[in-house]
Amino acid sequence: LIHWTLDKQLIGSMATKKADTAQQSRCENAVSHLSKKGITFLALDFDQTVIDIHTGGRFNGPISELASHVRPVFFHLIHAAHDAGMKIAIVTFSPQVD
Repeated sequence: LIHWTLDKQLIGSMATKKADTAQQSRCENAVSHLSKKGITFLALDFDQTVIDIHTGGRFNGPISELASHVRPVFFHLIHAAHDAGMKIAIVTFSPQVD
């Protein structure tokens, strides 16, 4: 992730809010299964998937506000994939072609 290292501390501070050990375990198991299948790259849609709002490619609020919109399952999935050494891309639809 772009700025993952810098923002991991901020996003990590959400851990208590997003704490759900069962969901965390399911995400770790899913990543383990993907790794066993030889999958090393995870691409995730951003707006209305990783986060629960649509930014339209722009967000003017503070990063802490945007981080509060990360869906718990993706919070755990991204952490598990990162910890497993997977490459992660956050993708989005855009009319921009260049």
